[in-house]
Amino acid sequence: MKRILIGIAISCSLFGCGISQQQEVQMGQQYVQQINAQLPIIQDPELNRYINVIGDSIARLTSRRDLDWQFFIVDANEVNAFAVPGGFIYVNRGLIQRADQMDELAGVLGHEIGHVLRRHTVKQMEKAQGANIGVTLACVLTSICNSQVAGAAINVAGGALFARFSRQDEAEADQEGFNNVVRAGISPAGMVTMFQKLLEERKSHPGAVESWFLTHPLEEDRITAIQASFTAHLSFMRIALTIAGSDSGGGAGIQADLKTFQRFGVFGTSVITAVTAQNTRGVTRWEAVSPELVRAQIDAVAEDLLPSAFKSGMLASVAVVSAVAAGIRDQSLQNYVLDPVMVATSGDLLLEPDAIDVIRRELVPRASIVTPNIHEAEILSGEKIDDEDSMARAAEVLVNDIGARAVLIKGGHLESGDRVVDVLYDGDLRTFRGRRLETTNTHGTGCTLSAAITAHLANGESLHAAVRRSIDYVHNAIASAPGLGAGHGPLNHLAADT
Repeated sequence: MKRILIGIAISCSLFGCGISQQQEVQMGQQYVQQINAQLPIIQDPELNRYINVIGDSIARLTSRRDLDWQFFIVDANEVNAFAVPGGFIYVNRGLIQRADQMDELAGVLGHEIGHVLRRHTVKQMEKAQGANIGVTLACVLTSICNSQVAGAAINVAGGALFARFSRQDEAEADQEGFNNVVRAGISPAGMVTMFQKLLEERKSHPGAVESWFLTHPLEEDRITAIQASFTAHLSFMRIALTIAGSDSGGGAGIQADLKTFQRFGVFGTSVITAVTAQNTRGVTRWEAVSPELVRAQIDAVAEDLLPSAFKSGMLASVAVVSAVAAGIRDQSLQNYVLDPVMVATSGDLLLEPDAIDVIRRELVPRASIVTPNIHEAEILSGEKIDDEDSMARAAEVLVNDIGARAVLIKGGHLESGDRVVDVLYDGDLRTFRGRRLETTNTHGTGCTLSAAITAHLANGESLHAAVRRSIDYVHNAIASAPGLGAGHGPLNHLAADT
C-alpha cells in the first residue's frame, strides 16, 4: 500500500490559538511545499496560465489583495477542489473537464477563494485544540490512497480540518463566491449550472463525483440560495451600450467592449456600425452597415434596454455618423463616451475622411468625455502634439472651443521614454503617469479603455474615478495579455483594475 504522508503537525498551541494573517500565510506555504512534492501537479504552461488568469482576476478584486494567490491543477480524474490557508487553491483535472463554460470553473474558484476569505480552515484549526493534525490531502484530493485509507483520512483531524466544513461555512463560501465572480465581471450563473451538473451526475454515476460531495455537502437549498442571489443581482444590473464595428479577431470593437462590460458587471448591448475582416496582423476588408439599420439598432435598444451610459467607436462613414448623432439626440442618451476611432492599431484606416468634420461638429459636443489618442487628438483639435504641454493645449481646444465636457488624450504614441502620460481635461488638468510596457499585445487598447470608462459611468462612478480605474485596468490587461496571434495581440479582459 502506497502511503502519502504530509507531515506538518500544526496545533493551536503552536500559534497560540489566535492565528494571525501572517501566520496563516506561513502555514499555507509550508503545506503547499509538501502537497506539491507528493501530489501529481500538472505542469502544462497553457493550462496553468488559463486557471491562474481566471483565478487571479477573481482573487485580486477581493479584500485579500495582499495574498500571493496561486492556483494548482491536480492530475486526477476525481471531481474535487480545495483551499489551503494563505491563498492556495487546488482543482482536480476531473473538475475542470466537467466545466463546459468558463463561468462554471470561475464559480468553483470563487467558492474556494471564499473559504480563504472567511478563514474557514483557520477557524477549524483553532477548534482542533492542540490535536496533532496529520494532513492527508493526497487521499482527499486523489485516489492514490485505497478507499479504506481515504475514508479514514476524511475523518481524522487533518481531513476534517481542511475537507469538511459546516453547512453554514459552505453557505458563506457560496455567497462569497457569488460576490467574487460578480465583482470580477463574470456571470454567477456558472455556479448554479456547475452545481446542477454535479447533482445530476451523482444520480447517474455517483462514484465519479463522490469525492466532491464528501468534502462539499451540496443540497438543493444551496442552489436555490445562489439562484435567489442571481435574480436579485440581475434586478440591479446596469445597462451599457456600445456603438461600434465588429472585429472578427475578437480583440477590439464590439467584442472587446462587451467583454469589458461583462468584466465590470454591467449588461452589455450593442449597435454594429461596420463589419471587419481582421486578425492580429491587420484588417483585410470592411464594410459599413447601412445608416438605416444602425439607427434601427439604436432605437431597438433604447426603447427597451435604456443604457445608463454608452460609447461609440468605429463609425465608418459620414452617413453612419449622422445616423448615430440623430439617434443619440432623439433617444436622449446620456453619459456618452466618444472614442473617435480613425485608425486601427495595425495602421489601417477605419473612417472615411469626410466623416471627421461631422464627428467634430455633431458628436464631440454631445460627449461626456472624448478619448482620442495623439493622432486623433491632432486631427480633431488642429493642434500639433509632440509633448505633454501640447497634449494639454489640444485637450483645452476640444473642451473650450469644440464643446466636449471632458477629454482624455492617451499618450501611448508619444515619445516619452519609459513612462506613458495620459492627460485628462474638464476645465481642470490632471495627468496620469504609468510605466510603459514593451509589448506588441496592444490590439484593442483604445476600445477597452473607453468601454471600461463607460461601464464605470453606468455603475455610477464619478468621471475622474472612472478614468483612473480604467487606465489601471488597461495597464493590467496589457501586462497579463494571453499572447495570442502573430501580430498585435489582444488584451486580457479579465484583468484587475487596481
